Amino acid sequence: MRVAITGSTGLIGAALARDLRGSGAELIRLVRRDPAGDEELRFDPAAADAGLSPAALYNHFDSKDELLFVLVRYRHLRLERDVANAQLCVDGDPVAELRAIVAIYIRTHVDQRSSAEVANHEYRHLPDHHRREVTAIRRRLRNRVVDVLDRGTRNGAFHPVGPGGRSALVITAGVILEMCIGASQWVHRDGPLDVEELTRSFTDIALRAAGYCSC
Repeated sequence: MRVAITGSTGLIGAALARDLRGSGAELIRLVRRDPAGDEELRFDPAAADAGLSPAALYNHFDSKDELLFVLVRYRHLRLERDVANAQLCVDGDPVAELRAIVAIYIRTHVDQRSSAEVANHEYRHLPDHHRREVTAIRRRLRNRVVDVLDRGTRNGAFHPVGPGGRSALVITAGVILEMCIGASQWVHRDGPLDVEELTRSFTDIALRAAGYCSC
């Protein structure tokens, strides 16, 4: 896959570039200086070395919104894939699945902090049809947690607070995921926690929110 990205200080940043390269994508770097118009992307001369002309770029992406959408969608789809794979490894055990989901979310939002922040914040500014597609992925991710909570409640592992029913599980799932999305704010060079400690702490909080008791 050939993907155009902004410079390392631009909207997407170097972190997402590393992410894309790791997945085997071929990256074409763009610069955002002095665009000829609101819907144009000025390209780095190095792009010519990759055999991609300015006209080819414009044909590949209709606008800067389209470029942002491709990158935001990629980040969400990769997270969905990683969560699904983690669940498969412990399929059938709701407690283990919730632990696995929390660990994946924290690792993703700490290791790919810049790209994750773009995905979680900038999707709101996409055109309606693109925003709806990304929102659907986010809803699927939340529903995975809801389903885990539901199965855990049915087999007696979880006892979530609230009036009961799926709506209470949706709220609990949303709280857990929002906590994990903000994980990167707790990990920095001089911070009190490393990723492993943060994962243990957040997993404990998530299990408490689900009403789990190991006693």
